[in-house]
Amino acid sequence: MEKLVDDNTALVDRLKQFQQEHEEFTAQMDKHVAVSRQLSTEQAVLQESLEKECKGNKRLSLEKEELLWKLHNGTLCSPKRSPTSPSIPFQSPWNSGSFPSPSLSHSDDLPGSQRQTDRVSAGLTLPAPAHHLP
Repeated sequence: MEKLVDDNTALVDRLKQFQQEHEEFTAQMDKHVAVSRQLSTEQAVLQESLEKECKGNKRLSLEKEELLWKLHNGTLCSPKRSPTSPSIPFQSPWNSGSFPSPSLSHSDDLPGSQRQTDRVSAGLTLPAPAHHLP
């Protein structure tokens, strides 16, 4: 009889231990579920933010490409066009697949002063001279 009482006491103690572990595991699972939900919410917010940023970057890239095209074609330089310069209708570089080749001659074949003259006549600005300190 004492052996049965001792066995029963040991089994009751183990049952209490297992119940405590079960409660601890349930609390951990609840905590993990809460953290998982929070991370999912944060991921959705970050994904939305990333998509907005990508759209903004794409818009800026297209704007940059358009400005480079305008600069390349001389339509961005000066609002006053000389009466002898022909009007160039805007053609999107996205439709043509590439930029049209410039009408200027190769600058490598020209003397320095002629290269500057061609750039000025094409409406391109010259870089400011660099001043080097001794």
